[in-house]
Order: sequence, then structure tokens, then C-alpha cells
Amino acid sequence: MVGAGASLLRAPDVERMATHWDFKIGVDHSQARMLLPNSFSHDTDYADGDSVDGHAIAHALRSNRTVVLHNVELYWRPIGMLALTLMRTFGVYSQANVYYSAAGLASAVHAHQDAQSVFIVQCEGRKRWELFAPPQRWRLRYNQRGKGGDTAPDAELSERVDDVTLAPGDVLFVPRGMYHRTSTLVPAVPAAPTATPTADASSQPASLHVTIGVETDTDDWTWLTLLRDAATALKLPDGKARLEAAQWSDEALRQALPLPLCRPSASVDPGTPLGAHWLSHARDLLLQHLGAKLDDGELQRALDGALRPRQDHVERKRLQVEQFMALSPA
Repeated sequence: MVGAGASLLRAPDVERMATHWDFKIGVDHSQARMLLPNSFSHDTDYADGDSVDGHAIAHALRSNRTVVLHNVELYWRPIGMLALTLMRTFGVYSQANVYYSAAGLASAVHAHQDAQSVFIVQCEGRKRWELFAPPQRWRLRYNQRGKGGDTAPDAELSERVDDVTLAPGDVLFVPRGMYHRTSTLVPAVPAAPTATPTADASSQPASLHVTIGVETDTDDWTWLTLLRDAATALKLPDGKARLEAAQWSDEALRQALPLPLCRPSASVDPGTPLGAHWLSHARDLLLQHLGAKLDDGELQRALDGALRPRQDHVERKRLQVEQFMALSPA
């Protein structure tokens, strides 16, 4: 999508937001990280608890670090409004992070996977994105590669599915679990049609984008986690362990729940067409992997009982966004 997000966040907004909320390295709220080039690892020269203000951000960019500000849906009203819109659309929570990278980096972050589908909104500068199909679709978060000091194997990066450079206003969708890596070593847009593009970093602005996630796997909105909790409630022998083992070979377990099922008050009530379909799907998976034969009533109670805490969790976080938005400097 082209031209949709350039006004969402500007470079001066980043300093204003970080200063207003007193972002710090490694704290729970107002958390910042400084990523080393060609990695997804934090630069430990920045100690936990260090404040991240405009001077710290400018120094990090001069040092070719990528500045990451977490949970900015809470701290910048325009981003919070976009996140709330996505929550109303998808039912699940939407977390937003800011990525601010110096220009001229051959590798801003190396290839990695995310536990959520994400929308990338390019706000300033330009960034190249390479996307690679993973060998296993919807790999769950605790099996994903490329973060926490891990490096994705070259053998898993053999099928490139897209190579695109985002300019201000562009939006890119990256599905959950798809490998991606980024670079800011991209040709600048010529000032005139006859001019020659240049990759001179000194003449280009830093790349600023917002990543907005659709938090399915991260908040346990998958068939595996729903069925696992239902199996525990139903006291099915070794249900959790057997389902965890089965997810490696059955991608239906790794699949996110249908989005209508993630919305407040959604149910697998067999009295509704969608509820009957979802109930039947759950019954088939439990029969296949656990050999469990359950009647509709007991299975519905277990599934709805597992859905309710998830729905309540999203509602609490949604209200938190609204409360923080009232305090935003934007």
C-alpha cells in the first residue's frame, strides 16, 4: 500500500515522545533497545535503566544503531488510534514499536521471524525489506529463529518471496513467521528526473518506521493453545504434551484462530453457523490427536471457558490504550 502512513510519526515526534515518557533501556514500560547492525541483539554498552532522550537517540544513530521504542500505541496518540482501529477490526491486541535506523546500513537487522503478523508503516527515509518463505508455516514463537542471539540458518533463507524498498507513506504486510531482513543502504530518490540515484548515506535521512502487530501467537490466539487449555479443563490424559508434540507435523494446530472468534463475547455456540463450524473443527482436531470423543455441550463449555480469559485480557489492554492516549503529548 502506497502513501498511507507518512504523517503517522516524524523524527521530531520521536524525541518528544521519548522525553515526555522518559523511555529507558530494558524497563517494562517506556522500554527502549539499541540494536547492533546485522543482528537483532541489543548493544550492551547501553545499560538497563539508562534514559533514552533526544541526545541518546542522535548518538545511537551516529553509531549506526537501530533505536527501538516498544509499545508506542500507549505513548503517541495517532499510533494509539490506529492500534485501536486494528483491534476493532481483528479482535486481538495490536502492539506498535518504532524502529529508527541510520541511513547506509547494509544490514539494519538480520533475518528473523516474528510471532505476530505485522503492518510496516514507513514514516521517514527509505528501507529495503527482503522476505523469505520459512520451511514451516506459522512456526510458533518459542521455535522461531533470528532473535535472542540466534542466527537463522542460511538453508532456511533460500526462497525469497519479495524484495521491496519502502518510501515515506508506504505500508507493507508481513505474515506471522515469515523471515525478513532489512537494509537502509538504498539509492536515494533523485531530486530531478534526469539525476542519477546515489547510495551516499550522508545525503539521506534516517529510516523511521512503525511496526504494528496483530498479536495472535503472542497472546495465545492459536488452535494449539485454545485446545491445550480446553484439554486441561476436560482432564484429557497428557492432552497438553500430546498437542504440543503434534503441532510440529500439523500446521492446523499452529494456525491462528479465526478472527471473528477472537472478538469480545465470541463463542463456539453450535446454535450459530460459525459456532457450529468452529466446534466441529475443534472436535476433529481433538479426535485426531488425542482420540477424544466429546459431546457438543462439554466441548463448548471447555472452549468458551478458554476463550473468555483471552477476550478479557484484550479488553483490559484496550482500555489501557485509551487511558494512556489521554496523557499523550501528541
